[in-house]
Amino acid sequence: MSMFPAATYQARRAALLARLRDAGARGLVLLPGHVDSPMNYRDNAYEFRQDSSFLYFCGLQQPELALLLDIDAGSATLHGDDIGIDHLVWTGPLPSVAERAAQSGIAATATNAQLAATLASARAAGRDVHFLKPFRGESRLALAAWLGLADAQLDAAASRPLTLAVIALRAVKSTAEVAEIENALHVTRDMH
Repeated sequence: MSMFPAATYQARRAALLARLRDAGARGLVLLPGHVDSPMNYRDNAYEFRQDSSFLYFCGLQQPELALLLDIDAGSATLHGDDIGIDHLVWTGPLPSVAERAAQSGIAATATNAQLAATLASARAAGRDVHFLKPFRGESRLALAAWLGLADAQLDAAASRPLTLAVIALRAVKSTAEVAEIENALHVTRDMH
């Protein structure tokens, strides 16, 4: 479940795309969410924590999702795979990718395999793919594979216009965000 209404995430994505257009950026924006991070084998993972920028623009806490924004078309697509029977045994029923996308006001969904194909097509057509500097190993590996870059090239290839736009948007807090921060402070005080 998202922390804020879908309209909040739609407005954040629209503001991001507007800032990028104003900065002269074109092409796609890729915001990959985190995947489970294993402790000592694949199915023994640390408690999941979503990528903060992905969370800011989507509000979704599920692993293995990615948000693809088209700066030129103004569209958003949530990429992810619905769980199969192997995972259903451990998690129970979960919302589909389409249901999760609807929680964030995203109309279009596609699979993770389609994400790789879309990025390959965009790169072949000479379109820019903007992304933030990745910091988790799993994210670095995925980005390197999707974009055909070596790990050592990722930091230099990260998008400065995207980074500046995200910083500018996240630096200003809405009334709803301030209320959530104050609520967290009250919980912290009560815990102490």
